[in-house]
Amino acid sequence: DRIRKHFDPDKLEKLADSIRTTGLIEPVIIDSDNFLVAGERRIRACQLLGWTEVRIDYFESLDEWKQKVAELDENLHRDALSYPEELAAKKRLHEMYVEKYGTPKSGRGGDGTGWKVKDTAERLGISVGSISEDLQLANAVEKNPELGKLKSKVAAKNAFKRDLELKGRTLLAALTKQKKSSSDSTYLS
Repeated sequence: DRIRKHFDPDKLEKLADSIRTTGLIEPVIIDSDNFLVAGERRIRACQLLGWTEVRIDYFESLDEWKQKVAELDENLHRDALSYPEELAAKKRLHEMYVEKYGTPKSGRGGDGTGWKVKDTAERLGISVGSISEDLQLANAVEKNPELGKLKSKVAAKNAFKRDLELKGRTLLAALTKQKKSSSDSTYLS
């Protein structure tokens, strides 16, 4: 259930070289049930070095929500995820905050509470437009996994936009045809 699925062998080798040279600077984090919270790349790099033990820190007071946020935060601020992993991580992080703080009430009755896209953007240090696009693309990749197989996030975003445009044109053509046939039948009566 971890967000990172792909481990670049070259980057793991570089991390292993760094650990060989300077040691394990950041410990692996586990919870009181011995479940990994953060540090899977470090563990894999240490395994490449043949290590059988690594330094760990226990986070005993982490509930499930805090564990997942810690994992997602670390992955988003460490070695780059593949773009489908990055999109999924951003979407999941946003959803977790919405689950915890609720959705904002819109309109005049809104009281300013709830978790907004703007809040996620601030949390990640990116623009609201960027996170909005990423959340839309994450949903699109979830519905159409072929988008996640494209070479880059830009390619996936362009394919998604082309698909939306094509669907819009198809709908417009259908509505135009329907309107034309209903107006033709009016004159026949």
